[in-house]
Amino acid sequence: MGITLDDFEMLKKKLGWNGSIANPAFEKTVIPKSVSGSSVQMDSTPKTKDVLNKTEKAYLAYLRALRYPWIGIQCLKLRLGDNCQYTPDFWVVNANGRMEAHEVKGFMRDDARVKLMTAASMYPMFDFRLIYKQKAKDGGGWDISEAQGWPGASQAHPLSVPMPSMSQEPEPGKA
Repeated sequence: MGITLDDFEMLKKKLGWNGSIANPAFEKTVIPKSVSGSSVQMDSTPKTKDVLNKTEKAYLAYLRALRYPWIGIQCLKLRLGDNCQYTPDFWVVNANGRMEAHEVKGFMRDDARVKLMTAASMYPMFDFRLIYKQKAKDGGGWDISEAQGWPGASQAHPLSVPMPSMSQEPEPGKA
């Protein structure tokens, strides 16, 4: 999955991009992170270099090693309510084409837990993952778990209620 190297070169030429990420027009655009054969693996670029902490940078390297077709870095915000938004650390498209939000934590504050659970309840079309870095004495690596929404919330969400079929003909006399 991705675009060909020729397509990418044509896009660079058309937009006049010199390859510098410092170009303000490209602060939130998609740029290549690795080229293999004739396809380009894509990432989104954060606004500044200092957006990610050390743990998030290490997890980004892990995600890139897994070669997801697309990795977004703090690129989408989810509205949870008035003046309340949630921005996951990473968005990825998995092998099935489903979007996953990955939240990397060293430790979890209550407000972050509430936002994550609320987002998982309000947006069932996305999968939410909570990631902790394991200590070296515990073998290192990443502890990845599925973030669950509020109990019972998915049953009440309008997107989880089956819609009636529009192809059924009305009964005679009932229009």
